[in-house]
Formats: sequence, structure tokens, C-alpha cells
Amino acid sequence: MTVQATVTLRDLKRLEEFGDSRRSREAGEPLPWSVLRELAELVPCDSVNYLAMDPYRQRLLAGQDFMPASDVAPAPCSDAELESMADSEEGRFFWQHYWNWGCSYPERSGDCASVIRSSDFDDDDSLAEYFRMIGVCHGIVVPLPPRGPVVRRVHFWRDDGGDFSDRERLLLMLARPRLVEMQEASMSDQGGAAALSPRQRELMRVVAAGLTNRQIGRRMLITDGTVRKHLENIYRVLGVTNRLEAVAACGATAQVAIATGA
Repeated sequence: MTVQATVTLRDLKRLEEFGDSRRSREAGEPLPWSVLRELAELVPCDSVNYLAMDPYRQRLLAGQDFMPASDVAPAPCSDAELESMADSEEGRFFWQHYWNWGCSYPERSGDCASVIRSSDFDDDDSLAEYFRMIGVCHGIVVPLPPRGPVVRRVHFWRDDGGDFSDRERLLLMLARPRLVEMQEASMSDQGGAAALSPRQRELMRVVAAGLTNRQIGRRMLITDGTVRKHLENIYRVLGVTNRLEAVAACGATAQVAIATGA
């Protein structure tokens, strides 16, 4: 996808300082909160969020949401919040139309490097209806490298005002390699657990101790079925197929033999 635009020397200076080594090593979620804040300063918007999801199974797996104008301290989306989002009217509508919208362009085309605006595509009226439901007017997406069926991306939203410009898209294209580098470094340093939600990381610490699903359920006060559902999501996020591989991907040390209960 070709972009023709110009940037200023001030823009280049900000890009040079974007996500420096100190900030990229902050503890926290897949992308440091300070980086999301910098992105919102680089490209003004009403919110910027990171999402990891499996569009093939219609699952939201991890999320961060930063709103520059909010006085509320940012916090990662919990598993309960992700499930609530997926089960909401907006969430069901999103998955119903996902493959017809421009936001699925990276998966449909195999182009996971281009920065895309919602206005780049001739979507049907369902996209305008979805935007009305969530209270936004314009969106732009920075895709990050997928891992198996799990796609990762950074979304920028504007509630009103003008669309994202060609210049702003170019700035995000120039910032994207640094975003990819930070995410890969975070996942490498912290093990695959960096890609998991806090609740999923808690569960993996218990899995690493060698407990069965029933024992895990009792300790975490959830059912065996919920444990299995969490494990299925964890396997997709990490790109693995079993408990042993998941523990290795998280960099955890099993204290006893890994339980093999499904």
C-alpha cells in the first residue's frame, strides 16, 4: 500500500526519540503504557489501544486501552472485561461483519506491514453502524506480526473531527518497526507470558507447578471447563499445542512433572 506524504524535521526528531531503550524495558503489558502515550502525542486521537485476538475463532485475548484525556490510570483489560466485550451487542456485531470490513485486510491479503485507515476501503453501511455503536468517527490500524492465528495490532480512534491524514499514516509507518522491535524484545525477555493477560499468567504459574485442571480450578475458584477454556486461549496466544510447550514458552520452571490432563 503506497503512501505519499511529507514529514517535518520535528517529526523526525520525535520518531528518533520514540520508545527509547529505557521506556521499552518498563514492566507491564506487551507495549509499555508510556509508548501508548507517546503514540497518542505523535498522532493525536481520543484513544489508542493494543489488541491481541483470534479472528478465526472470534476471540479477544488481550487488550490495553489508553485515553489521553482520561484521569483514570490505565490498566490492562481483564479476562472478564474481554469476555464482556465479546458478548456485548457491539462485540457480536463486530465479529458478524469482521471479514467484510477493511480491518481484516491484513489477514485476507497477507500484508501485515501496511498501516490502514477505515476510510481506505469501500465498506458497506455496517461499518458506519458499528462506529455509531462504539461512538467513533475515524480509525487507523497498525498491524503487528501475527503469531499463528493470533493477530496483534494497535488501533487509533477519533470520536469526531477530521480523518487521519496521509502524513499521520506515514508517521505510524515509520514508527511501526520500533513497535515490532519493542514487542518482540518484551516477549523474548519475559518469555511468552508477556503476551498473556494477568489472569492467564497467574494460571500458567499454577500449571508450571504440575497441578491438574481440577486442582487448578479449586485453587483459582473456577470450574474445570473454565480452566480448559483458559488453556485453549493460552495455547493460541503462545502458538503452542500442550502444557509443556506453554510452560517453556512462558519461561516458567516446572517444579514437578507437567500434568497431562486435558
